[in-house]
Amino acid sequence: MGLAIGILILMVLLVGWMQAYTLHVLSRLQDIGRVIMDKLETLTQRVQEQDTVIASATTLLTTIDNELQEALANEGGVDTDRIQALADHIHANTEALASAVLAHTPQAPPAPAPVPEPAPEPAPVDEGTGDQ
Repeated sequence: MGLAIGILILMVLLVGWMQAYTLHVLSRLQDIGRVIMDKLETLTQRVQEQDTVIASATTLLTTIDNELQEALANEGGVDTDRIQALADHIHANTEALASAVLAHTPQAPPAPAPVPEPAPEPAPVDEGTGDQ
């Protein structure tokens, strides 16, 4: 009877330790989850800020380009070569900005390679003919 009680006490202690360890692990997982969510929130905010800056820069460059193109169309004693050079430079900056955004946008992962079809089973050899 004493051995059974000893084993029962050990089992209770083991279950208690496992429960405490499980609670500790759950607490750590919650801490890790909070850290990840905080970092995700910060990253999301930074991406939104970048989106705003990119949209503003694109709008600015496009507006200036359009105004220069309009000024070129009206000429009126303006140095059209200089305006055209500025317009070309702004257009190049707009293209560079768009290319940079595209170059730093993550691409979708490649599709997995197709699984090849298994080779057909060889035809069984007929051993009953007796041909040699």
